[in-house]
Amino acid sequence: MSVVLELFTAYWGNLLPLLVYGAAFIFLFVTEKERNKRILLLYLTLVILTLFFFPLFAKVIIGVMEDEIYYRILWMLPVTVTVAYAGVRLVQMLKPLWWKGVAILVLMAVMALSGDYVYDNPYFGVAQNRFHVPDEVIVICDAISVPGREVRAVFPSNLLSYVRQYTAAVCMPYGRETVVERWNFDDPLFDAMEAETIDAAQLGTLAYKAQ
Repeated sequence: MSVVLELFTAYWGNLLPLLVYGAAFIFLFVTEKERNKRILLLYLTLVILTLFFFPLFAKVIIGVMEDEIYYRILWMLPVTVTVAYAGVRLVQMLKPLWWKGVAILVLMAVMALSGDYVYDNPYFGVAQNRFHVPDEVIVICDAISVPGREVRAVFPSNLLSYVRQYTAAVCMPYGRETVVERWNFDDPLFDAMEAETIDAAQLGTLAYKAQ
């Protein structure tokens, strides 16, 4: 059960998003009367959280998957819709126009404080093109593509996820499992590609064997 609590806490980050979601949930639980909306935004949330914290369910699922994947059950929570809808209802319920303005400003401030600067994450960056992948991925993939067939190529770890996002015609001999340390996946070709000084002859030999 401690693992489940740790995953639940880590999922919300600084916990302010959890407080915002909790406040929106309670507000709608008290004020929302439409049955369909209560089912979607309230009862569904209770079912998901009950399953998430249910010891037997957690034991079975974590036994099949890894515990770090278990938190993805929380992706089913309608967090964004609930918070947004609760904010709109709150503003609508306020009578004086200036109170509505104050409420909107406060809600905007709370949302800003509960978030994080996305570009602090090394896996996010300002979009360089409409595909939202680094330009070098497009240049390389277009240069090696052969119409009507798949091609295989080796890429460094920082480009792996972008290649499969851009095209399915370029296949790679290894994937994300080589990057995630906890999976302990060993691949000599990946190690050769990630070496500080690349040995072209060794890399070519390993790549040929991986075809």
